[in-house]
Amino acid sequence: DELVKGYLGLLAESCAAGGGAAGGVHVMSTFFFAKLNSSPSGYNYEGVRRWTKNVDLCACSLVLVPVNLGDSHWILAQLDMQRKHIEVWDSLHHQHPQCVRVLSQYMADEWLARRGKRVQVTAAHCDGAPLQRNGSDCGVFVCAFARCLALGTVVDVSQAVMPDFRMRMSFELLQRALTLRECEARARATPGSGSISVPREKRLPGRRKVRRHH
Repeated sequence: DELVKGYLGLLAESCAAGGGAAGGVHVMSTFFFAKLNSSPSGYNYEGVRRWTKNVDLCACSLVLVPVNLGDSHWILAQLDMQRKHIEVWDSLHHQHPQCVRVLSQYMADEWLARRGKRVQVTAAHCDGAPLQRNGSDCGVFVCAFARCLALGTVVDVSQAVMPDFRMRMSFELLQRALTLRECEARARATPGSGSISVPREKRLPGRRKVRRHH
């Protein structure tokens, strides 16, 4: 968990310094969702309202929210602030209605508080997300998902590349900087050049990409 928290923190720093995809990407703290979900009702907007007082989330293209479920599993929520849409990335392909409910309300409240607009938020689970084949790599998958989405590249990771990605994470944490591949540098600099979809050959047979919630 410390490796995951450290790497997502590094990614957040890079995006805050303008190192994310064109359009603006903000990566939330790994503690954000736990605080947002901490009240008896399961929703605590006032508890996190000032966490982003210096960031205009409504002007961002994406907000990425890492979520730790019961200290046993990591997932990633991708908030498309312009489309008012949430997509949940889970390498075990589970459903998370509570996470969707809480983050949908959060996005709506942010738009109301910052822009005075009442918006309708849609959400989906990305059933085509790359699937982990063991019980220990969920955090590394979340870091890989977040990196691809933040840099605007195709989410094309797999279980086979997790050992190499772990080494990349450790190296970049030691350097305190992301080392970009050519495709990542190009996608970061060019609006619309990246993709958040999973390539067709990476999708699991018989699964649709998303399951929508109304």
